[in-house]
Amino acid sequence: MTDFTRHTGSNSVVIVLGRLVPHAAVLTAIPTAAVQANVLHEEQTTSTDMALRDLIFQELLASLRELFTSGARHDLIIVAGKDYRVHSSIVCGRSEPLRRACNNDPAKAPNGDPGLTKVTLHLSEDDPYAVDCMLQYFYHLSYTIPPSALEGSGDRTATIADSLQLANSVLVVHARVYAIAEKYEIQGLKILAGANFTSAAGQRWNTDDFLAAAYEVFESTDDTDHGLRDVVVSVFRSHKNQLLRKEQAENLLMDLPALTVELLKDPQQQPSVPIHHQNGHVQLAAQPQPGSGQPSRSRRRRRGVASVACALASTGGAQRSKADPYLHA
Repeated sequence: MTDFTRHTGSNSVVIVLGRLVPHAAVLTAIPTAAVQANVLHEEQTTSTDMALRDLIFQELLASLRELFTSGARHDLIIVAGKDYRVHSSIVCGRSEPLRRACNNDPAKAPNGDPGLTKVTLHLSEDDPYAVDCMLQYFYHLSYTIPPSALEGSGDRTATIADSLQLANSVLVVHARVYAIAEKYEIQGLKILAGANFTSAAGQRWNTDDFLAAAYEVFESTDDTDHGLRDVVVSVFRSHKNQLLRKEQAENLLMDLPALTVELLKDPQQQPSVPIHHQNGHVQLAAQPQPGSGQPSRSRRRRRGVASVACALASTGGAQRSKADPYLHA
């Protein structure tokens, strides 16, 4: 059957497949159908493009991993616990401080041709496991903490500082990766390490590893860098009743005045901290006046810790027992 248009006064109809359809409806339907078809085509194209880009990315990543594993055609040796045979075009392209260090190496060829000599960088001041994770990131775009970094449990009955000298933990290594990323200006690695630390802290807050990591965070980051510091403070506030019962929490607060000050601040003035005051405000403990009979420095510090514990407990509406060790000088 032939389709045709029949005019009826001011209106017109179209016979489509033997049915009378208003002409305006046909004109409306045509662009709608065209748009839908175009959207479907774009979705198919986008899906194909994404699959292709993913394939290309995976191929590139596989080649980078192979270069890192084999060290083939390396022109840079980084020494940190062991020798890493890497490539200046990859390493120096991701870190300006490392690029400057390579350029300042006296063994570098005068014309800068990496094929003429191999530059050696000694990163002896950096944690070797953090260096390992940094180099993994350059080639893998991620990192896995080496199992050897977690060997040994350490003596967790000593001070926090002593514990850190004896053992690492997942949280401590993430904190050190964060610090080395800041040092060598690797923003992507810093964000990744921060996310890894935050996730691990949420799972391991009730372990001594968290307290050791808190010490590491406040010792290895600048006072103006609140990334991991805010995470530590937030976790401490969220679980203060449990954490303040730990002997090592007392050591931590004595060793880290900066953390103590952060915990004594009004959380309502710190949007990054999820716990808010319910009863009053925390105030700093009064300092003893100089003169005869003045308590010793150690005694004053322990009283300061007791004040922190009492203040934090009061913000949650809970009163601590007098038998609590933090309430005694």
